[in-house]
Amino acid sequence: MKKIQYLLLIVIIIFTTSCTKMIVPNSVIHTEILESEESIKKEIDIIAGSLIKSNNNIGLVVGVLHNNKTNIYAYGYADKSKRILMNENTIFGLGSNTKMLINSLALILEDKKIINLDETIGNILPKSIKYKDQDVKNITLRNLALHSSGLPREPYDIPTLKHVFRSIFIGGDIYGHIDKKYMYNYLANLNIDKPNKQDAKYSNIGAGLFAYLLTLKTNKSLEELLKEHVFQPLHMKNTTLILPKNNKYLATGYVGDLPLFLKKNTPLKNWEWSDMMIGTGGAYSTAKDLMEITKAHLSLSNTYLDNVLNRSHIIYANDGELSYTLGWQVKEFKNYKTKIYYKYGVIAGFSSYIGINTATNDAIVVLKNNFNWEDEIGHNILLKLCGHR
Repeated sequence: MKKIQYLLLIVIIIFTTSCTKMIVPNSVIHTEILESEESIKKEIDIIAGSLIKSNNNIGLVVGVLHNNKTNIYAYGYADKSKRILMNENTIFGLGSNTKMLINSLALILEDKKIINLDETIGNILPKSIKYKDQDVKNITLRNLALHSSGLPREPYDIPTLKHVFRSIFIGGDIYGHIDKKYMYNYLANLNIDKPNKQDAKYSNIGAGLFAYLLTLKTNKSLEELLKEHVFQPLHMKNTTLILPKNNKYLATGYVGDLPLFLKKNTPLKNWEWSDMMIGTGGAYSTAKDLMEITKAHLSLSNTYLDNVLNRSHIIYANDGELSYTLGWQVKEFKNYKTKIYYKYGVIAGFSSYIGINTATNDAIVVLKNNFNWEDEIGHNILLKLCGHR
């Protein structure tokens, strides 16, 4: 059994490391500082053009918030076979950027006294669950949101191993087996190393559980909660957890770095999510909508959410070079004397980057319809924008 666990751990590390540890291109160091709309567009044009020309990406959309003005740039195709071009309203799968939406929701629910982030999961989940390890029962909502719960990135068991292998080689949902029954049994039998509250370890299963617990506390679906507390106040009309089937704006997702056994730029089927795991990666949105929530996180939306989401700037936990807030991962760039708050996500045939610089009130959204481990634009442009401040 230990050999299987070790094998699963190796596979999961290879599969998911790049979701949390971004690689910044060397061009960040050598390229001139960007100071105008023209220079920003020119720089993004060059990078995006290279990605399209090299067939690394079928298409992408980039949103930039700078000097409190938003610009959106679109490149390539939303659907290559139908020759449908990208635009600001093209809908993409967000993958792990769903977590940023869920954490934003949690901050709002806490502000409205609807939830208490220090409540334990044992107090929320059915009392019929008998925990082998009482430390599991005492995990709080805050622990789950900050990835400081001690839960692993993915479960180390045979069903998960099968789904991960399938996803890596031929595609498919790696969480298709994780439903309510599975989760309750998993938590009941799990042993964890009691974590230091300041030590983070990225956990997809923890994020899924966190979002599910919000639905138990409110007796509403995630879609209802997000629509009421996030999407409607910020006028995010095209953001959803419900897959917009036959929606003319939904981009086709394509093979990129994965799956390994499928030809690059082959169309991929979108994942189907259980209620238990949809909060870890099931959202769909547009660059236009996502620029609105970055404004709120920078206190620029002119809504009551400005004061609430400003709390997502506070760092609570650390995982090596990365820090965690109730909303973002944070990376410090000492050469630039700045920190970038960001999230990167990959899912089926999509990749997404959302980043903000709280010191300069700049934000970047990068959405691609290929599965790519790395982003060449997000950190790159944000750092070039802050250089002259």
